[in-house]
Amino acid sequence: MAKLGDGFPTEKRRAFVEKTLVPGCVVRIAVKFRETAKPKLLVLVADDDPDYFLFIINSEIHPFTLSPVEKSKILASLE
Repeated sequence: MAKLGDGFPTEKRRAFVEKTLVPGCVVRIAVKFRETAKPKLLVLVADDDPDYFLFIINSEIHPFTLSPVEKSKILASLE
C-alpha cells in the first residue's frame, strides 16, 4: 500500500518535516522487536546537530520503579 506522503514531491516533504520537526515535538514510531512491534515516543530536544538529539519515552514503567519496598531499601542505604 502506498503512503500518502509518496504523492508529494521530495522538496515539499522535506520542507514539511523541517517546519514541524522542532525542539519539544513528540514523534511516534513503531519499533520492531523479534516477537512484536511496539510504539515508541521520541522527544526532539535539539535540532542544531545533524543527527538531532532525542529522548526515548518508555511506554511502560518497570515494576522495580513502582515497588515502595525497593525504594525504601535504596533510600535507607544512602543515609
